[in-house]
Amino acid sequence: MKKVFLLAIVAFLIALSSGCATASTETIIQPFTQTSNSTNYSQTTSSQVNQLSTTTVPQPIKEPDKIVFNGKGDDVSPQFNLGQGMAIVSMTHNGSRNFIVHLLNGAGELSASLANAIGVYNGSVAMGVSTSNYSGVSPGSYELNIQADGNWTIIIEQPRPNIATAIPISFSGNGDGVSSFFALETGLTTFSMNHDGRRNFIVHLCRADGIITSSLVNSIGSYNGKQAVAIKSGDLFGNVPGMYSVSVIADGNWSITISHSDMGSQIIPTINVTPRVQPATSSFQPQTSLTTSSVPSSTQKPNTTIIPSTIPASSTPSVGYGLSRNNPVPIGQSLVTSTGISIRVTVFNDGPQAWNIIQPANMFNNPPPSGMKYILVTVDVKNISSQTEPYSVDYSDFSLVGSSNVSFTSYDLSTSVVLPKSGIYSELDKSLYHDGETEGSIHFTIPQNETNLVLVYSPSFLSGGNRYFEVK
Repeated sequence: MKKVFLLAIVAFLIALSSGCATASTETIIQPFTQTSNSTNYSQTTSSQVNQLSTTTVPQPIKEPDKIVFNGKGDDVSPQFNLGQGMAIVSMTHNGSRNFIVHLLNGAGELSASLANAIGVYNGSVAMGVSTSNYSGVSPGSYELNIQADGNWTIIIEQPRPNIATAIPISFSGNGDGVSSFFALETGLTTFSMNHDGRRNFIVHLCRADGIITSSLVNSIGSYNGKQAVAIKSGDLFGNVPGMYSVSVIADGNWSITISHSDMGSQIIPTINVTPRVQPATSSFQPQTSLTTSSVPSSTQKPNTTIIPSTIPASSTPSVGYGLSRNNPVPIGQSLVTSTGISIRVTVFNDGPQAWNIIQPANMFNNPPPSGMKYILVTVDVKNISSQTEPYSVDYSDFSLVGSSNVSFTSYDLSTSVVLPKSGIYSELDKSLYHDGETEGSIHFTIPQNETNLVLVYSPSFLSGGNRYFEVK
């Protein structure tokens, strides 16, 4: 009987190896004892049919149910919980004016700005939820503050994948979006990216736990270029082998092709990143009856590669971030200086949005001069050093530089304004003892056509030069 059983296994393995596709290699890792059979999907192109094999895969990790909010106009959602890992927030709006969505913590404080658009919007953003609170927000209870003039829908998903697609793979879409998961293994990976829009094109590489490990592109307008990323084991705070997705901010059509640098010419399957939310319609509930529903997670389609969730949480960006203007710290991530000061850009308000905050703060605040606009950058600063003496931080420690290569400061008396007296938009100016933390804003007056903005931190005592941060 044992011989018959062994012969059956050998026959199965031979059949399996002969039927496997050559376009991508399967990596199967068994992190759990319970397994279930699943058949991988097939992809058809104009020149070949790629039929993938039947494999034994781990049971999927149960993820939290989807949270759905529907409404019209300004509103505040009921409270909901976010757990450790990645959260994807998908939003749609059919109005003609501001559509702003802020994530507020249990104390009513701003934790993240999820959307800041004018008019119709349909897109998704990825957000890290981490106990360290360095690369996103902490697990806990939250609510959404929505500013809108039309119907809107917001869906919050918290994926917990153990299945990802092997590279090479290509993603395409229009506007803001988050790709499905793909697997990266040790070695050099190339990202080829295109964009035909006129505004921001920002691409972040996100680990399955929601930590942003690389800022692949931060450009304005059309773009066509490549970026190489090293994937290596043991890089605790960087790009280790595992599951990833790309989070894209764009206003036009875009495409991203991901491949090993030595793959050469191959047929690469393309996945279209479509909106996760159907456009808002007049049938949604009015403002006074905002509705909430919890939708059970759908069964995930089996893909090509099975990878365990072994990516560790990160408290700091990858090595090299923030040391040059061309490689700024991604927005939402913290940089810790050699003196033990943690700095993180949390909110960016541009032009009309900044003026809407500045104007009511003081009756003597004037609109920006002709051809100029206001910018508000909000930063979180924490003293995690072991020093007993306080550390002073204020707006004079920061400047803004953009496409004109001119440094803009906040203390230009010719364009000074008075900021709100309290809250995150109040002027940054505090003394912090050990473990002290503050969040405040810096205002700048810059030309309307200034682009490629980077916040520069340059206190006089900083050793090793300036530090650079993304602002949008």
